Amino acid sequence: AFVLDGDSRATAEGIEGAQPDPGAIWTRLFATSPASLTLEPGKSYRIEAECEVIQKPTGTFQFDVRTATGGWQHHDKGILHNAGEAGSIWHIETTVIPDDFPDYALEWHVSGAGALRLRSLRVWLVSQSYLLRDFEGGIALLNPSPWPVAVKLERPMRRLRDDEAPREVLEIDDA
Repeated sequence: AFVLDGDSRATAEGIEGAQPDPGAIWTRLFATSPASLTLEPGKSYRIEAECEVIQKPTGTFQFDVRTATGGWQHHDKGILHNAGEAGSIWHIETTVIPDDFPDYALEWHVSGAGALRLRSLRVWLVSQSYLLRDFEGGIALLNPSPWPVAVKLERPMRRLRDDEAPREVLEIDDA
């Protein structure tokens, strides 16, 4: 289920949201309902959506995953922007890990005037992951979430304190 704000409506082509006032600062066009689409804290979710720009925004469109309880300042996830021309398609692809709040929703906003149509949306749970970077002399592992992730190590490794970690500067001349 969706929460439709202002001039938003459900049509046969999708969910449409519009803001006619070019002086509007930020307007939420529509959002998913946290009661219908629950995103559990600490779990990883893959989100893919396809939106059609109906009216080019005077500012920009914004997609985010937001909690009303936690506030946008420190807890927004998957923030993406688009200021495409009318008729263009905005493909949204992101993976998010909600913080400890039960009311995250997928939200579409516009700054200024503009109109957008959500044509498709997929959200699914994915396994926990971590980032791995091979470099000469070792491997760096990064857990981008505040929750622990189990990692199977292929060979013996040791943990370094930050002041023990090697520091390198890599310069690239693309000329």
